[in-house]
Amino acid sequence: MVGRFSAVSFPAFFAKPAAEPHVLPVFLTIISYCFATMLPVSLDSVRLFLHVLAASVWVGGQITVAGLVPVLRRVSPDALRPVGRRFGQVAWMAFAVLIVTGIWNVIAVRSQLRGSYAATLWVKLAAVAISGVAAWAHGRSRTPKSRATLGMLTVLTALGALFLGIELSGG
Repeated sequence: MVGRFSAVSFPAFFAKPAAEPHVLPVFLTIISYCFATMLPVSLDSVRLFLHVLAASVWVGGQITVAGLVPVLRRVSPDALRPVGRRFGQVAWMAFAVLIVTGIWNVIAVRSQLRGSYAATLWVKLAAVAISGVAAWAHGRSRTPKSRATLGMLTVLTALGALFLGIELSGG
């Protein structure tokens, strides 16, 4: 006996067609109820989703590439430059989306731009600017030491901006 199924009936249970006449209407009823009772999707939700998605690519991509560099260096040192270039193409598009949605975010919360919220926002904007400038300089650096230093500065300030963004969202 496996749970409430016997050893013989257990595989047979999964062999039944997925869309039996009585299963599909129940499934569709459940799905339509869920959609009808969900929170509404708003323009604010779309704005924040795009901002978080772009931040995930910008920050998460840097962490992923940093984790791959030692392996690439060992397996195929010549692959470092093309991988970096390709990541840059994706990352800079994400950074552009971050800038656009960031401006959109500031416009959306302009009534809150005072006191500690405004101070936190200015620190976040400084972290974003440093991260962008450091990433740009990292892509143009000539020595391994400067690339490592600028890469570390880029990811640390990006992580700082990400954390401050969560603080600003009320998290």
